[in-house]
Formats: sequence, C-alpha cells, structure tokens
Amino acid sequence: MGGLNAAMPDVTSVRRPRRWWRVVRRLCLVLLILVVIAYVFAPTLALWFVADRLPWSASFLHGEVVVQQAATAPITADAPEVQIVGSAAAVRALGAAAGGRWIPPGLVRSGQHVIGEVTLPILRPEPLRWQVLVAGSEPTLLAALRVPHLDLTSFLRLNGQTVLTIGDTPIMRCIYIVDWGRITDDDEPGQSPLVRRQQVVARGSILLIAGQAQRVLKVERLAGHAWTTFVPDPDGYRVQMRVAIEEADADPITLPVIGDARPMLMKQLENAANEGLNKGLEDVVLPPWFPLDLRIDATVE
Repeated sequence: MGGLNAAMPDVTSVRRPRRWWRVVRRLCLVLLILVVIAYVFAPTLALWFVADRLPWSASFLHGEVVVQQAATAPITADAPEVQIVGSAAAVRALGAAAGGRWIPPGLVRSGQHVIGEVTLPILRPEPLRWQVLVAGSEPTLLAALRVPHLDLTSFLRLNGQTVLTIGDTPIMRCIYIVDWGRITDDDEPGQSPLVRRQQVVARGSILLIAGQAQRVLKVERLAGHAWTTFVPDPDGYRVQMRVAIEEADADPITLPVIGDARPMLMKQLENAANEGLNKGLEDVVLPPWFPLDLRIDATVE
C-alpha cells in the first residue's frame, strides 16, 4: 500500500507537430520559389506574350505609332533616327500611358528595347525609325535624334527661303544650308513645366542670289536658344516654338547702302525660322501621353 501512496514522478507531455502546419510551411516555400521564378522570368515571358501581338499600332491626331519588335538581345536593324533612353520606371510609365493599360512592376527591366516607326505626315512624308531602350536610372527620358543635314537643307530650301528687302524693294534671296548642328536642353530655374528651352549651335552657309549673281556666305558658328511651349488641347498638346539667334560668326559681306549685311542676314534668318516654325506646327497636336519633361539631344550631321 505504501508503494501505491508514493509520489508519482514528473511527466512532461510531448506535443507532436500538427501535420497541417508542416503542409503550410511547404506551401509557403513552394510559393516563395514560384515568386522568385516569376520575377526572374517575367520579362522574358512578357516579351514572348508581346511578340505574338506585334506589330501593334496606336493612332493619334495627325499621326500613328507602330511597334514592330521587342527584345532583350540586340536587334539587327538600321540605326534609329530617334532613340529614347530611360530607366525602367520612366519607360514603364510611358508604355502604360501610350498603351492605355497598366503595366505591372518588374516587367520592364534594363536591357529591354522596342523598335518601330512613327508617322507624322504634316512634318515629314516618310516615317521616322525609333527605338526605346531601358537603361540607367534617370527619372526622365532622353531622346537622342539624328537629323541628316541633307534632309534639313531640303526642308529649308522648300520652307525657309527669305528675301532681303530695302523698304519694299526685294534685293536678294537667301537659301540656308546646314552642315552640322546640335540642340541640347538648357532650361532655366523656375521655368514652367509647359515650356522647354534648348541651346542651339550650328554651322553651314547661306546662298545669296541676286538676279543671276550668286554668292555663298560661310557661317562658321551660329548660336542661340529655342523655346518650346506646350499648349493644352482637348486632343493632347499643341506646340509653339520660337528661336533667337544670339551669336553669329560669318564671312563679311558688304552691300551698297546697307554696308555690313551680316546683322540683317541673321535677323532675316531668325524671322524666317520663326515663320517656318509657326506655319509648320500650327496644325500639329501631340498625343496626351507625350512626356513633357522629355530631355532632348539632337544632332544634325
């Protein structure tokens, strides 16, 4: 009996792990692996998805944008006339605005690019070749433009000729020839987001025609600024531009009565440029998704 009344030894209960908890942990591990795989391969899968639906086009007032190819590897094609470079966030925002669809984060990565054409019949009969490249970390997009000097000279010959006058009497016709030029951003502090200022530098020559006589005036350097103003419109943004010539290094030319004609020639060139811009842009309306903070680096070569 004494043995029955003895104290029982301490007993520690052992709780077995519940099977459902092990299942949950395994599921979480599997989900984590799937998320990692999806993140790694999402851009490739997205490009495959997009490639099956190309070419894709979007029309807007006075033009059309066509996307022809999308890839991560280099694309063998002619060099684009317009290349837009920006961070993944900037390109993703542009693509979502242009396509009218939300693009999930992570689908746009560095190294991806798309190529296509943009048609602007009012400005140029042939389409422009373009490329959008995802690179860097800049929050704003950079547009690098290559303008063939022969194309610009042809445009100026058709739209930019001016006539020098004394009073109401025309004395000379001018044709402008651009050999090289550069346009880069030069915004001022506190400037309106609807206004952009660019620095313009160029060299070339001016063909002076008076009756049967002709003379070529060499212009070693022409420098100034251009202002672009975006005017809100129901269909997007209208564009207004003006230029100001601030420096000119040209061969001397002396005319009877006038004397040194270079200041008058440069002023005529400035007036002709502004008149041509007003006429050429009066019917142009940019789409509402156009990035107003787009940085510009244009070269005439």
